[in-house]
Amino acid sequence: MCVAIYAGLFALFAYYSHSVIEQYMLASSSDGEVMVVAMGWELVPLLWPVLVAVMLVASAATVWVMRRRSCCVGTK
Repeated sequence: MCVAIYAGLFALFAYYSHSVIEQYMLASSSDGEVMVVAMGWELVPLLWPVLVAVMLVASAATVWVMRRRSCCVGTK
């Protein structure tokens, strides 16, 4: 049952991501001219350092919260 719910949520996430990401584009401008660098899913390989940084920050925040919560468990 949990696997079916997880698969359904993942399918909804994939459908939503596809419809949202297709609308974005990365552009560069110089001397008043705008040049499209990437559109849609072409953005993902270009932005992987940003995605890795977000993952690292989220992991550090999770570890910090778990340590804060575990230090106070035995004090009551």
